[in-house]
Amino acid sequence: MERNKNEIGDINNLKIGDINRLKVLRKTDFGCFLEGKNEKYTNDILLHKNNTLTKNIEIGSYLNVFVYSDGKKLIATEKTPKAVVGEIAQLKVISETKIGYFVDLGIEKDVLLPFKEKKFTLFPGETYLFYL
Repeated sequence: MERNKNEIGDINNLKIGDINRLKVLRKTDFGCFLEGKNEKYTNDILLHKNNTLTKNIEIGSYLNVFVYSDGKKLIATEKTPKAVVGEIAQLKVISETKIGYFVDLGIEKDVLLPFKEKKFTLFPGETYLFYL
């Protein structure tokens, strides 16, 4: 997903569900932490080592990452999602649960479509157009 530099969020304009250019602050055994503290968010953002594509990440370098919430904290991945917030994409319904449907976004975390937001009947294994 190639984007114009002006379209990419940064720490002052952090875009959840979108690509952001963030600074690497520190490294750990399980990944690294990216600059995530600003007026709205109080914690740095985890980039787990399983979600990196860049080899030899250096402290102080900048990475273009997709940022999403796991429900408790912000997470980053260098993997390219099939769509970002504000886009329409053809996505596959993975499963139906008690609370809604999970849709494959092409990264390690699927998107939840709650039943109350469903406009028509969906079937797991089928693909549909979704607006994120």
